[in-house]
Amino acid sequence: MLLLALTLPLPLLLAKEGRKQALLVLLVGIIGFLVDSALIRAGIYAVSPKARWMIPAPFCSEWVLALWLNFGFMAYGYSTLMKGRNFLAAGIGLLFALMIYRNASKMGILVLHSPPLYSMLLIALIWAILLPLIYLLGRRIIESPLLEKGKELPCP
Repeated sequence: MLLLALTLPLPLLLAKEGRKQALLVLLVGIIGFLVDSALIRAGIYAVSPKARWMIPAPFCSEWVLALWLNFGFMAYGYSTLMKGRNFLAAGIGLLFALMIYRNASKMGILVLHSPPLYSMLLIALIWAILLPLIYLLGRRIIESPLLEKGKELPCP
C-alpha cells in the first residue's frame, strides 16, 4: 500500500495536464469510495475480513479503492473517447461490474448477500449509471480553462 501511495503521483507529475488528471483521479476515488461504502453499509455485499488491511468495515476496502483510483487514471483518457456514447459507457459499466464483483466473490474476497443475483444486478445498474457520469465529469475537467497548467486559480 505504501508503494502504491508513493508511486501514484509519478504519472501526474510527468503528464502535460497533470493537474486535471489528478483532480479526476481524486474525484473518482472519492465517488467510488462513497458508493462502495454505501453498498456495504446497505448490506448489498461484504468484504471478507482477510481482504482488509487498514480501512475498517463498513467502509470500502483498500483493494476496491485502488480499483477506483486506477479507473480514475483511465477515465481521463476515455472521457473524450466516450463523448456522446452514453449507452456504450453504461454497457461497459454493467459488464465490468458483473465481471469484477463476480470474480471477487468467487475468489472469496467479498460476499454477495442473498439473493446474490439481486446484489449483482443492483451493483451493475449503479455502475451503468456511474460510468457515463464519470466520463461527463472527466470531459468537464478536461475542457476547464481554470485548471490549465501555469494558470492561477481565482481567489474569492
